[in-house]
Amino acid sequence: MSEKWKKITGAALQGKLLLRLKADKYLPQIIFFFIMATAFIWANLNMESTIHRKEENKQVLENLKSLHTELTCRLTGLDSVCKVEDMLQEKGSNVKIPVQQAQRIR
Repeated sequence: MSEKWKKITGAALQGKLLLRLKADKYLPQIIFFFIMATAFIWANLNMESTIHRKEENKQVLENLKSLHTELTCRLTGLDSVCKVEDMLQEKGSNVKIPVQQAQRIR
């Protein structure tokens, strides 16, 4: 039994184990398997990087949406002040938009 294990170990170390097991006739299938495994790993890594990039882009879009909403509110507010001033001028009022801050009277 020990002689058998010595032969198997020696063949494995010399690289002849597959030849003794007559696996050389399956060499094209073995090569195909390794190519497919490599392609699968490569595709999986690419998918993960794409998903990660998609999540980062989603976060950037959310930030840009909030910025857009804030700017829209500001512009709407400016537009309404102009409308109010125009309406007051149409009615003949002398009220203008203040150019200085209000002063407190004590």
